[in-house]
Amino acid sequence: MQNRYSWKVLLKTFCLMALLILFFYGLSVYSAYFIYHDAAARENSATLETLKTSSIYQEEATVPKVIEELDNNHANIVEQRKEESQELKSKQEEIETIVGKQSQKIAYLTFDDGPSDITPRVLDILKHYQIPATFFVIGRQVENHVETTKRIVAEGHALGNHTYSHQYRQIYSSVEAFMQDLQKAENLLDKIVQQRPSIIRAPGGTQGNFSPALVKRLLESGYIIHDWNIDARDTSAPLVSAAYIEKQVLEQAKNKDSIIVLFHDGPGKVTLPQALPAIIEGLIQEGYTFQIIDDTTKPVVLMRY
Repeated sequence: MQNRYSWKVLLKTFCLMALLILFFYGLSVYSAYFIYHDAAARENSATLETLKTSSIYQEEATVPKVIEELDNNHANIVEQRKEESQELKSKQEEIETIVGKQSQKIAYLTFDDGPSDITPRVLDILKHYQIPATFFVIGRQVENHVETTKRIVAEGHALGNHTYSHQYRQIYSSVEAFMQDLQKAENLLDKIVQQRPSIIRAPGGTQGNFSPALVKRLLESGYIIHDWNIDARDTSAPLVSAAYIEKQVLEQAKNKDSIIVLFHDGPGKVTLPQALPAIIEGLIQEGYTFQIIDDTTKPVVLMRY
């Protein structure tokens, strides 16, 4: 009996000790976990605070703002490039225009002493080649060829004043004599085609005919004097061959950028229409384009004054 009781006490004691061991073991495990978790939390919190103060975190926090700024900068750059491109294009076009004008060869075909029966044939040729020209007409010839004068204007050619009478002894007798003869032709042209040309050409040219006083008077009156730098020499004889006229013009035109060609479409100049097509084609091959003389054309004046 005593032994059985001792065994029971011993068993209870053993169980109680086992329970105590398990309790303390569990408590130690829980305490260790809590300590580890708290330490980890504190470490993570510290790391987060460090990151918040770091440039990386700040950059990440401002990413939307940075992206917006980049978009704005890109848009500004694109707009600036467009403006620079447009400005560059404009400058390039301006340079090309200037270079084009400088490299362009211009021919001014001029016809003196008409209109006459020759002039319609000249107009037909010009119309065929679609080329404008300038006709320095004589007033008394205009009176005899009114319809031809009107045709000159209607087909886009220019009129210049070549005096009314073309009589050297009369018109060059004094400044007043020349002015009166010139204005008589001007009044006639105004009546027929409603034009008062400011461009004039001296019969025989300015050299040896015009005086400084006459030049001064003409310029003060608003006239623009035009001679020539190529002479077709179609009045060097009563009848000059077409081949001779062609040769004179094309040879003199070499190495010139701007030419004012003197022809005569007055009465009897029957070889001029024969020479004109070959001259036009030759000048085209040399790179010339054709224009009329107007108020903006730079004059060629043979007289030195």
